[in-house]
Amino acid sequence: MSDNIIPEKLKTGGRPKKPIWRFFEQGDEVDKGHYIATCLACNQTFRPGKTAIMEKHIINNCSKVDHSVREAVKYMVEMREESSNFTSTKRKGSQVEKDQTTLANFYENSELGGERKGVIDVALIKAFVCCGLPWHLIDHPFFIELLRQLRPNYNLPDRKTLINTLLTEEILRVSVKCYKLLDKEDYLTLVLDDIGAQKFAGIVTDAGSNVHAARNLLSEKFPHILNIRCIAHSLNLITKDLMKHAFAKRIIQWYMVIVTYFKKSHRPKELLDLKIQEKRILGGGLKTYLDTRWTTVHEMLDSISRLEICLKEIVNENPNVIASEAVKTIINRKRGFFNDVCDLANIMKPIKEAILNLESNKATLADCYFFLAYLGQSINKIPEDDHVAFRQHAIKTFNERFKLYNFDEYLLTYYIHPRYRGKN
Repeated sequence: MSDNIIPEKLKTGGRPKKPIWRFFEQGDEVDKGHYIATCLACNQTFRPGKTAIMEKHIINNCSKVDHSVREAVKYMVEMREESSNFTSTKRKGSQVEKDQTTLANFYENSELGGERKGVIDVALIKAFVCCGLPWHLIDHPFFIELLRQLRPNYNLPDRKTLINTLLTEEILRVSVKCYKLLDKEDYLTLVLDDIGAQKFAGIVTDAGSNVHAARNLLSEKFPHILNIRCIAHSLNLITKDLMKHAFAKRIIQWYMVIVTYFKKSHRPKELLDLKIQEKRILGGGLKTYLDTRWTTVHEMLDSISRLEICLKEIVNENPNVIASEAVKTIINRKRGFFNDVCDLANIMKPIKEAILNLESNKATLADCYFFLAYLGQSINKIPEDDHVAFRQHAIKTFNERFKLYNFDEYLLTYYIHPRYRGKN
């Protein structure tokens, strides 16, 4: 037997899998301790598979999962939440009043427990969501200093953790509470009955199968309430579909090789920061994108396009420092890489602008049709000579999504909008 073969009994170990993995297939490891997860019901893939995101998918998004599985996951999350609340209440009741100064010193110098950190994390994400705070505030030095003064032993989460993990977990908790409440009521009629159905003009939700069914039931019961899908969600889905094409996937793959290297290598990162200062380039360094926020795709592509000169000079001036041959090859010898990045960024820009405008509290139904038309026009302008296959894929993707949102209400509001009639 070869020395490289690991005995079967030694392969097990480490932390056990979370119960949610029973409904997902574990794929390759994408990061230390994190694996690709594929839903056994609908084959949707998550890179990496995180517990809260997978639970949210089963409860809210998966249209093919068995009802008993969805109920089991909801029950599992509910029991976990109740257990956490019970432990917190029990500890709170057993506390003894102590001198305030001694207590403050104790908390400042003692290690923050996992349960207490979880309570602060929940309070933090609630503050960001309910107060409308911008996500980038979490990285602001003054905000970081404020929280350090309030709780020195609290490790503030980074922006990615705040959005991908804490926000998803809070949505999951709220979803379970809503399901629990709705089990005793007729969908959203508990709210409609309290406020009055006549005060509702429309219901807007994302494309989840459960909320889609709820919208249909409400529209049948109250015909005057418009049944409307979230247009910003649709544009995010268009972006997601565009990123599945081989052209876009290749650009993103090469980009991630570069950004991962420069973010994880101390000296190359330092050289890039110095070069940015030397060239006086605004906008910061290399960006990454978030799966839950597809407007960041344009920010990511735009960042490497801005830094093309910096990256080429660093590689050529410091061949011994830049140890990655893959990075050197992509930056210097991959034919048309930066041109393709620029083309893809130009395609993503109108999508980003449309999403941001439609997420504004000033957006109207007329804007929905306007930005759909604007996006369709932008996709139609993709050069046929350079990216024929990608252009055809983009047009097909847009047409399929457009059918879901081609409502007479959108078109009517567009026609009666003052700007359509030449005013202002």
